[in-house]
Amino acid sequence: ESLVGEEGDVDDSDVPQLAGLPWVFKTSTGELKHFVADMQGNVATPADFERDAQNFEKNWARDVRFLHHHCHNHECSFTCVKNQKNKSKEQQGNQLKSHRAPPCRFDFFHIVILKIHIDRLTKIRRRGKEIVNQPHILSTTARNQFGVVALERPQPFRSASSDIGLVTMRCNNDFKFMPRGFPDTETLVGAFRCGTNQLAACFQKLKAAIKNMLV
Repeated sequence: ESLVGEEGDVDDSDVPQLAGLPWVFKTSTGELKHFVADMQGNVATPADFERDAQNFEKNWARDVRFLHHHCHNHECSFTCVKNQKNKSKEQQGNQLKSHRAPPCRFDFFHIVILKIHIDRLTKIRRRGKEIVNQPHILSTTARNQFGVVALERPQPFRSASSDIGLVTMRCNNDFKFMPRGFPDTETLVGAFRCGTNQLAACFQKLKAAIKNMLV
């Protein structure tokens, strides 16, 4: 029977424990003789190993599920807005109120474009990252995200993690997929296209000449 509950709880106060390790060695040679299956010292059989593996699998899955929820559900706090300049503690606190969407430095926000009037678009910042149904390569140049792989994310407040690292460290292990890819050609050209105004801004002394030349 599994010792780990559905919510990651463990109660082993009434569970008997072996006095030593669950294996026996030959005293003379140090060679492994057998594994111990229970408190009575019976030798473990293939059926015991299979049952133990299934029990471990169940415990592992429940533990990972609990730790994902406990460690990787993001809630914006003062850590998210601590680097904002010219903001007092009171102003930062106001940004973190439940009806506000703070400019989280971990990017746990997304922009929603609303059409209020026929000819007017309004941008509103909302909490949580955009949901990613299919992994893809980002083409935006904002926040150095060009070429970053957007992994599948069905939940807007769940950060990425490694199951093995999470269970081993039992905390937020700040996991991130670092390799980058290349967007399609049209997106690539559009992202780095240099228009007249951008080119003129790079050469202030030739600004007028560049504009006249490209007219």
